[in-house]
Amino acid sequence: MKNSRGEVRVGCLLFVLLLGVAAYVGVVYVGSELDYRTLAGEAQRRADLAAEESDEEIIAILQRRAAELGLPPQAGRFDIRRMPGNRIKITAAYTDTLTFLNRWDWLRPRRIDIEQAF
Repeated sequence: MKNSRGEVRVGCLLFVLLLGVAAYVGVVYVGSELDYRTLAGEAQRRADLAAEESDEEIIAILQRRAAELGLPPQAGRFDIRRMPGNRIKITAAYTDTLTFLNRWDWLRPRRIDIEQAF
């Protein structure tokens, strides 16, 4: 806002600056969260179809999806165990690095752990 002499109020300027920083951080954070949830959702779909797909097929699909999302290579390291009673367990762990202003990194450990009957 401007007063009658055309000067900018400091409070308004700080608010706009804070709003811009929050939007930037939100975009970086939400993008990472969507990638993680997309990969976890794909792992859940593969667990639902475990009776029709081999472990190798499931791993290949999940690795391809992780690569499409641009996740780190360790995100494609899935472990699949089939257990008695038509149960399957799909796990993966990786660290997602969020970089702010090409300078500061924030490491976020991520884990996908799905166990269910198929």
